Amino acid sequence: QEITATLLPRLWNTLFLAFCAATVAVPLAIVLGLLAVRYRNGVIDKLISGFALTSTSLPEFFIGYLLVYFFAVKLQWLPGISTVYVGMPFLERMEAIALPATVLTLVVLAHMMRMTRAAILNVMQSAYIETAELKGL
Repeated sequence: QEITATLLPRLWNTLFLAFCAATVAVPLAIVLGLLAVRYRNGVIDKLISGFALTSTSLPEFFIGYLLVYFFAVKLQWLPGISTVYVGMPFLERMEAIALPATVLTLVVLAHMMRMTRAAILNVMQSAYIETAELKGL
């Protein structure tokens, strides 16, 4: 068999999963990064940074195991196995990829949130920001 015939259908599923994870992770990372900067060195900043550190420290497969255990086995809210096939209705597809997309979101979110926080803090220490604050803005 040709390798492209085997990989191409799976590539679209992978791209769909990555798109769904990015759709959630990017706005959430920006909001959490802004919140961490706004409440710098406060409780909210420490909670967000602790969550980011925990999410970064744990391997992806372990986070996946935990989510499957709680949401698929214990609570039985989501399917434990994500099978996506051609012609699958959109809502069923979203339910099937909920757990994998959540794992990808948690892993990517932590890195993006920390980069957002660091970049904003760097900009906040710029001379033009200090000048604006001194002028009352």
